Amino acid sequence: KPKPLLEVRGKPMIQHIIEMAVAEKFDQIVISTHYLSHMIEEFCEDGAKFGTRISYIKEPKPLGTGGSFGLLENISGPVVVTNSDIMSTIGYRQLLEFHSTHHAAAIMAVREHHIQNPFGVVLNDGVHLTGFEEKPIWKTNINAGIYVLDSSLCRLLDKDEVITMPEVFNRIRQAGERTLVYPLYEHWTDL
Repeated sequence: KPKPLLEVRGKPMIQHIIEMAVAEKFDQIVISTHYLSHMIEEFCEDGAKFGTRISYIKEPKPLGTGGSFGLLENISGPVVVTNSDIMSTIGYRQLLEFHSTHHAAAIMAVREHHIQNPFGVVLNDGVHLTGFEEKPIWKTNINAGIYVLDSSLCRLLDKDEVITMPEVFNRIRQAGERTLVYPLYEHWTDL
């Protein structure tokens, strides 16, 4: 069974994502498939049962999220991209508004993640003791697997290129385009 069809709270993960997009008035959804693609297409069909239109990109080989984005055709404007193994209550419309308001080429949703060191940390300068931190917490932003990219950025990718979304963001930055992060405070789970 492909991961998007694994059930969470009584229905497949991909159904949660589709229903959230439909609730926010998205009328066109493109699903990228490779492994057991026929099962996803049989479940989602053309989208009518969800109140939307669904089309498919069939990856000839696993291309990564970035490579799949590079296969988009006949789409203009900003595109919301989400991994199908992410469960979140993020507002897609709010994310699009952030993208528009900040005149960004690409937005990456990020989630604050804490890692606590289980030990007291000794601070030193060479052999000189300078202090202590008792079980410090390291705060980082992690990639939440939800993005907005202007569709024109497909020009930076070769067709059938295997590339991750972080690599796409690096390429966008190297092209001098504006890339931003969007702090995600809503519920988020990486399954």
